[in-house]
Amino acid sequence: MEKEKREKTHLKLTELFVLLEKIPKSERPSIILNIDKTLLFCYKEEFYLSMGLYGKNRLLKEEPNRGNVLNFFGVIELLVNQIFVKNFVQEGKDVMTKFEQLLDTIDLFTKVKLLHKWSIINSETKEMLICLKGARNDFAHNWNIKNVKYKNKSIFENYHDFENDADIVFNTLTTIFNGGNIDIDKLIEETKSKLA
Repeated sequence: MEKEKREKTHLKLTELFVLLEKIPKSERPSIILNIDKTLLFCYKEEFYLSMGLYGKNRLLKEEPNRGNVLNFFGVIELLVNQIFVKNFVQEGKDVMTKFEQLLDTIDLFTKVKLLHKWSIINSETKEMLICLKGARNDFAHNWNIKNVKYKNKSIFENYHDFENDADIVFNTLTTIFNGGNIDIDKLIEETKSKLA
């Protein structure tokens, strides 16, 4: 049953991907869908579909790995930046580019505090992001992964919590980025209409 559900999701996301490919880049929606081990990413020039990815969170493997954690945080930073852009910048490519450049000079911790202060994320998401970022910094700055901690425990003892929290944060940020939950069937139909 689970396998059938996943295959159905793969087919829908593949159909959506093929349809979006036909739309000019400038007219594609900015969306991130992370469903049943499938990730569809559509933002500016970046556009891809990944299926059968690892672990609970598709961007992390089921074991501590420096490269995967740093890549995951690259996507988290992109999401946080784009949440700022979507909430505070009106249309206008020049203004948007300058705002994105400004965001690149602000650290993630400050951005997280601002998103919370402005009620874009809740306290739970803020605290999880701060804890996750602490582990991310440990991964980035320790040669030996045995020194990495998450919630005051070794990452090896606490990786399950790290992975669960990363999954919750990623899904929360993608929902905020997308402006809510996306109905794939509706998006497929809207995309077909644009192409008609």
